[in-house]
Amino acid sequence: MLLADLGAEVIKVEDATYRDAFLEQGLSHFDDSFVEWYNELNAHKRLLRIDYKATESRELLRQEVLKSDILIHGLPDKMAVFLGLTNDDLIALKRPLAVLELGASQTHKTAMHDLNALAEAGFLNLHVAGQTQSPLPPPFLPIAGISFGQQIALTALALHRQAQREGKPAISKVFLYDEIVKVYRPFWTKNLREQNRTKFLHNGIYPCYALYRNKDGDWLAVAAVEEKFWRDFILLFELQLQESDRFSLKPEVFQSVAQSVKARSTAELEGLLKNKDICVSLIRLRP
Repeated sequence: MLLADLGAEVIKVEDATYRDAFLEQGLSHFDDSFVEWYNELNAHKRLLRIDYKATESRELLRQEVLKSDILIHGLPDKMAVFLGLTNDDLIALKRPLAVLELGASQTHKTAMHDLNALAEAGFLNLHVAGQTQSPLPPPFLPIAGISFGQQIALTALALHRQAQREGKPAISKVFLYDEIVKVYRPFWTKNLREQNRTKFLHNGIYPCYALYRNKDGDWLAVAAVEEKFWRDFILLFELQLQESDRFSLKPEVFQSVAQSVKARSTAELEGLLKNKDICVSLIRLRP
């Protein structure tokens, strides 16, 4: 999708019988929102459905590859051999093709979904820290998969440039787990993990960066981190707080903000925040 949005012609190849795992035979049977996701992600791609077990599919794919600049796939070895898409087959084409093979992990030899990648990499620790509820809902957005998609697009473009520069195939692999570690590890370093730190600015350690519920059951996202924003925020909401309180750990500071927000309706908050540039936003649960 990212490459298509940048102007590339993207051809998505699906099995004619089983189609995509998001569709009828797969996850949408249990959760129809997957059809919405599928439609959004594939809206600007050309769809090619083939019988992966048919011998004529080999030549059909070969012709598509001969016209393409980038090939992204996660084919099992036996299927790659059958379809003539092994690395040796692609090198033999003697053209500047970028080939990106997808995998779960270089080190974990098991199947892996988004939640597994986040758990194995240790980042779900930040989600479960301090929680007592069980079962606990996972984070809504599949952030491991989303980040993986971005890394795939970025790596594909880098490989394309390499292939064009060298005039021959450029072949590489990217792995879900390894890319997630690469992208997120700077935000929870080895030193921070050894300190057992699980609360930070971005997951609510301070009152200036948190979510507060209002009278109508809607929410207010407060991200008044900078001194000027916090100062304007506490003045606007008539809070008896100091500028230094934005980084306070005292429960009473959180409660002071929470009570002020709780006392106001959504309409009141909309009016209060109109034309105010203080990094505070309404979360409306109803359209």
